[in-house]
Amino acid sequence: PTLLFRQDASPEAACSVVPTLAFRKDDAPEAAVPDVALTRSRDGSTGTATFRFDNATVLSLDDVWDNGLLTGLWLRDEEGELHTRDLDVEFERGRPARVVAILVLKSVQEWQRFSRFM
Repeated sequence: PTLLFRQDASPEAACSVVPTLAFRKDDAPEAAVPDVALTRSRDGSTGTATFRFDNATVLSLDDVWDNGLLTGLWLRDEEGELHTRDLDVEFERGRPARVVAILVLKSVQEWQRFSRFM
């Protein structure tokens, strides 16, 4: 994942910003709320966060034509953003049904940053 930190954010300001998720870098926040599954190694140093979006707005018929390809999942808050490009689209009866994104957390610092985002 890509981790970006802003040093100028005060603790009071960080509490006032709502975290958002988006499937394109400069896209509007996704309206669908994902199911999130977490895994963590025994020593706590690594882990994954799997986001499952059923009926995401980006799966609408003309979204890719109007807004472009899905390029990843961006998790944004006052501290900055987390990013993954590991996306899968699952199909049912020939139509896109859900988007699955996997964020791999490779260190204790990344895990702590993700925990603050959630």
